[in-house]
Amino acid sequence: REANIDLVFQHSAWYGARFQIPTLAWIADFQHRYLPHLFGKRQYWKRDIGYHALVRSATRILVSSEDAALDCKRFYPAVGDRVAVMPFAPKLIPAKDAAALEEVRTRYALPEKFFYLPNQFWKHKNHATVIDALQLLKARNKALVVVASGNLQDNRHPNYPQSVLNKVTAYGLAENFHFLGLIPRADISSVMQLSKAVLNPSLFEGWSTTVEEAKSLAVPLLLSDLRVHREQAPQMAKYFDPFSATAMADAMQCAWEEWQPGPRPEAENEAAKRTTQQRAEFAQRFKAIARETATKKQ
Repeated sequence: REANIDLVFQHSAWYGARFQIPTLAWIADFQHRYLPHLFGKRQYWKRDIGYHALVRSATRILVSSEDAALDCKRFYPAVGDRVAVMPFAPKLIPAKDAAALEEVRTRYALPEKFFYLPNQFWKHKNHATVIDALQLLKARNKALVVVASGNLQDNRHPNYPQSVLNKVTAYGLAENFHFLGLIPRADISSVMQLSKAVLNPSLFEGWSTTVEEAKSLAVPLLLSDLRVHREQAPQMAKYFDPFSATAMADAMQCAWEEWQPGPRPEAENEAAKRTTQQRAEFAQRFKAIARETATKKQ
């Protein structure tokens, strides 16, 4: 009040039911409700009770998709009509020219053709099924390559990341699955540009950063068939059942045969224009939600 603050934006913090300044509380997703087996009992209830508290105390709840808004109303009906939807826009990353891309290709020893999987090695990101799909493709004499990067840590399942790499070795897929480790953000976009497609096999997403960044660079997408992935509506995408290695392998094989590797200069220029417009709309949308929330009585 002394600082003349009109609105408090909150994520993990909870200010209590008697907080006198209007609050806009962001909830990323409702993964624990769909994949409870990936959470410990304590983790599950800590998250769920926290969401109940936010829904009852916040002036307004902010989510990133219409899919999440439906979930919020379904799982926490006390929210009523206080849910606002605001899909975030990605940071605009300028596309690299051919010379810069070739430097990245050489530095990481990237093959001419590959799919790119840039997700963290968390269990719900579903790397294990990708390895199973690659094994099926190898049995079909299809030498597809997946290049992956990310953090080899999963706090909820600490043994999972190494188990994925062990599976690669056990299946003899060293030539088909290349793990780059953690790489700079600028290089992530370059690897995206060079790829045939970006692969996101996740079992659950709130609003996928991977999808948004690939769209901003006009990169085709291979996506798990989630409602939120459909809502993000990339122009060039193939969908598959993320629980089926066969369905994933079929989609990968089809994309491998149909799509060409990047870069895609003309499409990248158009995508950059769309992303710039999307970011402007994102800013205006957030401003409107914030103003409306700030004027509501707490």
